[in-house]
Amino acid sequence: MSMDDLYERVTEAILRAEALEDQGPAAEMRRAYWTLSCIEEEIANATAPSGPEGVIARRGAVRAALKAGIPMLARELAERYLAEPAPPALANELLRMKTDAETALALPELSTIRVVPAARYRVHDAAA
Repeated sequence: MSMDDLYERVTEAILRAEALEDQGPAAEMRRAYWTLSCIEEEIANATAPSGPEGVIARRGAVRAALKAGIPMLARELAERYLAEPAPPALANELLRMKTDAETALALPELSTIRVVPAARYRVHDAAA
């Protein structure tokens, strides 16, 4: 898939997630943000962490995972991106979002949610 295709998909995903968010939190909104996180992750994988597109994609992938209500994914992505050489502003933001994810994971109602990364990719790829 070309970068132009990814940028088109991410724009559509952002608009959809934001429109659903305006209607209030719901399962459909969380799915839209999960899809957005997956697309942002694809862009992050294809771009440098120091470039503007890479910074935006990494920040967006983690933020969307948090909005999707998947703190384990948000923490996993933040840790992966923190291991890369990144601008200090991005690193600070990723650390803050990682802390938010860990706080959410500490909440009793979220402590049983588990995301299996291999399954996440297979299901999402099949749906795409």
